[in-house]
Amino acid sequence: MPTVSTKSPTTSTTTGSGGPATGPAKTPTSTPSQDTVGNAAVASGLATPAAETSTLLSDAAVSKAPAVGAKSGSKGAASDVSTPKAKAAEPAKPADPVSRPSKFKKGSTGALITGGPVALTSDPGKGSTVATVNSGTGAKIEQIGTGFLQVSVRQGEKNVKGWVADTAFSDQPGLAMDEDHEGMRQDLEWKEMKADMSVSGKDKTPSTQGALGDCYFISSMAALHFANPDFAKRLVRYDEKKKRYIVTFYASSDKGRKPVEVEVDGFMPMDKNATNDPAYAGDVGPTEALWGAVVEKAYAKWKGGYDKIEGGDGGEAMEEMTGVASKYKTPSSMKEADVVPYFEKAQKDGLAIYAGVVNSVKVDKQTPLSGSAAGPYTGTLSQQHSWNEVQVDTLEIVDGSKKVATAHDQGEEEAKTGKIIGTDVKSGEVGYKNSSVKVEYKAGKAPKTAKDLEVHFETHGVVLPSKMLIGNHAYAFSGVVGGELQFYNPWGSYQPKPLTPKEFLTYFDSLSTNQIPKAKTGG
Repeated sequence: MPTVSTKSPTTSTTTGSGGPATGPAKTPTSTPSQDTVGNAAVASGLATPAAETSTLLSDAAVSKAPAVGAKSGSKGAASDVSTPKAKAAEPAKPADPVSRPSKFKKGSTGALITGGPVALTSDPGKGSTVATVNSGTGAKIEQIGTGFLQVSVRQGEKNVKGWVADTAFSDQPGLAMDEDHEGMRQDLEWKEMKADMSVSGKDKTPSTQGALGDCYFISSMAALHFANPDFAKRLVRYDEKKKRYIVTFYASSDKGRKPVEVEVDGFMPMDKNATNDPAYAGDVGPTEALWGAVVEKAYAKWKGGYDKIEGGDGGEAMEEMTGVASKYKTPSSMKEADVVPYFEKAQKDGLAIYAGVVNSVKVDKQTPLSGSAAGPYTGTLSQQHSWNEVQVDTLEIVDGSKKVATAHDQGEEEAKTGKIIGTDVKSGEVGYKNSSVKVEYKAGKAPKTAKDLEVHFETHGVVLPSKMLIGNHAYAFSGVVGGELQFYNPWGSYQPKPLTPKEFLTYFDSLSTNQIPKAKTGG
C-alpha cells in the first residue's frame, strides 16, 4: 500500500475537469469576481426572440388578451343597444424564456439566443458578415452601441468579433475555459432544458457532476441532500410569473451571512450535438435531480462565471447554501476508534458531512531505468491505476551507488511534461501524463549501473484502487455500512466501496459539517 504524502494538498478540486481524463464519460468536448445578483428581468421593449417556446410556458400560464369590444351596430350586436367604443387591448405576451439584461456592460458574458443562425457583421447593423454562429453560442460583450453590441464568440478553433442586435444577447454565466485551447472557452452551446428543474417529491438522489471541476460544490449539495432531502425545496423555487428559477444563497458580511436571491432561466450549456443533456451538473435520467443544474448555474452567475467556481471549499459552499457556519475537523487529529462513533452521531444530529481526499500518495521506489554511461537513461514508471499520473514536483532520481547527485523534476500543474534538473544532469524530462522518464548526465558523470538509479515519486488519480477512491476529490458522507463509512462520489458513478476507519484517516485530509436550519412553521 502506498504511503500518504506529507504535503498539504488542496482537496477541494478535481483532477482536471471533473476527474481524470479517462474517468467518467462526461468529458468536455475540448476541459472570483462576484457577479451582481439582479439583471435577470426581461427588459421592457425588447423583442421576443424566435426561439422555441419554453415547455415551462403552458397554455394556462400565458395570460390571454381580453376580447376587443364590438362596435355599435356591427354584425352580431343588438341594434337597439348602444355599445361604446372600446380601445383594443394589446395582446398579452408570455415572459421571455431567456434572461435578457436591461443594461449592458462591457466584458459581460452571455449567449446569442435567437432560435436560428446568428450573423455577426463588421459594422453595427450593416457591413459584411464576419461569421455566422448557431443560436446558443456563448458570447462576451466587447463594445456597446445604440441597439447593437460588438461581441466575441468562439467559432471552431478561433475567437471572432462582430456586431449583433442587442436583443439577441442573453444574460448567462461565462463558460469554463478550454484546457486544450488557451484563451478560449469550452465549445458548448446554450440550449433550453425540456424539463421542469424545480424540486419535487420525486427527487430521490443528489445531483451529479459534469464536465466542470467543481466536485466540492456538487458534493456540498449532496451532503445537504443526505442530511435533509427537503432542504433543496427551500434552496430553489420557480417563479411562475417571471418564468425564472430563484436560488437563495447567503453572502458573507460584517453582520453575518445575508440572503441573496439569484435568478436564472432554464437554458443550460450542452455539447453541440446533445439535446436535453446539460454538459455540467445534472445528467438526464429517470432518477436524476435536475435542480442541481439550476443551483450550479445560479452559483456560477453569482460568482462571476462557471470558470470562477472550479475549485473551492466545500465547507464554505455549504455555508453559502444554508447561512449556517460550517464546523471543520482535521482527520489526522482523530483516533481510529473514534471515527465511526463520530460519523454516527453527526448523522443522528442531522448534520451534512463533506470530506476531501488527499491530492497524491507516495509510491514505493522503482528502478525502471536502463542505459549506459554514455546515456541517456530511460524508462517508464509503474502506476497503480490506468488513470494515474506523476504528481508535479515530487519526482526524485537517487543514485544508490552515490556516483551522481540526486536529480528532481521541475514543472507546472496540468503540464504534460516537466524538466529533470540537478547538479550532474545535462538534460532530462518526465512525462507526467505517460509516466516516462529520460535523463542524461554530464560528461564523466554516471551511476555504477542503471539499476542503481532509484526513482521516487508521488502519484495522483486513484489513490486507493481497491476501494476506487479518487485523489484530490470531494465526497459526501451518506452512511455507516457494517462498521465502515460509505461516501458518495459526485460523479454519480465510480462509487467507492465502504472504507474502514483506518482508510479514512489515511486518505482523507479535510472534513466539515453543517447544520441545516429548521424550516419555519406557523399559520
